[in-house]
Amino acid sequence: MREKRDEEINQQIAERMAQIDLSDPKKYKEEAERISKYVPQSYPFNVERRRMTVYMNGGRSADGTTFEDLSTIPGLSNEVPRGFQLWAEVANSAVEMSLKFDWLNDDLTFSVKSKDKSFSDEVFGRLENWVAEVKSSRWLQFWFRAKALGGPTGYLLLLIYLILVPLAAASVNTVGPLHREAWQIVQHGVDDSNEKRAIQLILALQTDYGPTPVPNFPSGRFWAYFSLGALFIFGFNFSPKGAVGLWRGRQQIETQRVWIRFVSITAPLAIFSALVSELIHFL
Repeated sequence: MREKRDEEINQQIAERMAQIDLSDPKKYKEEAERISKYVPQSYPFNVERRRMTVYMNGGRSADGTTFEDLSTIPGLSNEVPRGFQLWAEVANSAVEMSLKFDWLNDDLTFSVKSKDKSFSDEVFGRLENWVAEVKSSRWLQFWFRAKALGGPTGYLLLLIYLILVPLAAASVNTVGPLHREAWQIVQHGVDDSNEKRAIQLILALQTDYGPTPVPNFPSGRFWAYFSLGALFIFGFNFSPKGAVGLWRGRQQIETQRVWIRFVSITAPLAIFSALVSELIHFL
C-alpha cells in the first residue's frame, strides 16, 4: 500500500508541476519545492494508521500496533492468544485481517478496501497467494479437523477402546479332547464298535464333564494391531491446534511442531510395519 501511495504522490506532484509557469525559473523552482513538500503531507497521502487487537480467554483483549509492541506488555507473558485482528490504512487503501480460534475451525479472514479497484484486487490476490504458500499440507489439515474427536468424547472413545476391545478379543477354549473325539465318531459313523463310547461322550458333554475350559488370550499379532489403533485414536485426541506466536503461544507452537514431527515419523512406520507383518504372515 505504501508503494501505491508513493506512486499516487509522484503522479499528483507531476500534474501540479505541469501547471507551473516556466517563464520564471526562480519562481518555478520555489513552487516545485513547495509542491514536493505539500503533497505528501496533504490528505489522504498523510494517512497511515495501524491497529492490532489480540484476544485472550475470558473475553479479554490487548491493543497495540505490532506483535513486537504487544510482546512487551507487562503481565501477559503467560497468556495464550485466542485470535487477533489487524487493521491497516495507508492513504486511500485499507486492509483488515482476523484470525479466530474455536472448537472446529481456525479461520483466517481478510478484506481489502481501496478506491482503486484494480489495486484492491491486486492486494487481495497477493494475500491469497501468501495464504496458499503458508497453509498446512492436506494430511495436517485432515488431522486438524479430526480434533472434533477430541475432548471428553475422544477420551471416552479411547477408554472404551482400551478396555472393551481386549475383552472382546479374549475367548474361552471350550473345545477339549471330548469334543474332538465326538467329532471323530460323527465323521466315522456310529456302529457296534463305538456305540458304547458315543453314549459316554454324550453324557459327558451334556453334564460338562471334562477338563476345565482354558481361556484364549489375544495373540501378539492382535496386540500389534491394537496398539496401532490406540495410537491413531490417541493422535486424534491430540491433533494440532491453532496458535498465535505471542506470549505463551510461542511455546505451544514449538511443542506442536515436535509432536507433528513425532507423529509424521511414527505413524507411517507403524502402518508399514503392519503391512510387512501381514506379508510375512501369508508367506
